[in-house]
Amino acid sequence: MEQPWETNQTEIDTLEFGLSIIKVKANKIPFGSWAEYQTKISPISEWHSHYLNQGTVGIITGKVSGNLEIIDVDVKNDPTGTIMDELIELIPESLYNRLIVQTTPNKGFHLIYQCPGTVIEGKREPKTGASFRQGSNS
Repeated sequence: MEQPWETNQTEIDTLEFGLSIIKVKANKIPFGSWAEYQTKISPISEWHSHYLNQGTVGIITGKVSGNLEIIDVDVKNDPTGTIMDELIELIPESLYNRLIVQTTPNKGFHLIYQCPGTVIEGKREPKTGASFRQGSNS
């Protein structure tokens, strides 16, 4: 079975991933303006070949990407090396099993999930010092 990433360029423009994906530099800075893709999904033709050529892409979170949220867990500031284990203990197993857990280049983690039917309110700063952002590329 052919996978979406195995299509030719003319077929690419008709694909829909449901995520607003943009090209970013290795330092997570977008190539050009990305503000319009906070409210509409970016065409796959704008980032697909960049990605296939080992380029870096970012996903714009929030409403535009189906209420996608990403929690960035930075372990570089954790002298005990236990923050991820402690976080996992706080999350019910049934919820944790539905998350996508991604390792970051800095050996941290992204906890990725969608909240269909829920309005995600912009950036929130919890008292724990963690940072939550909507519509950002980090």
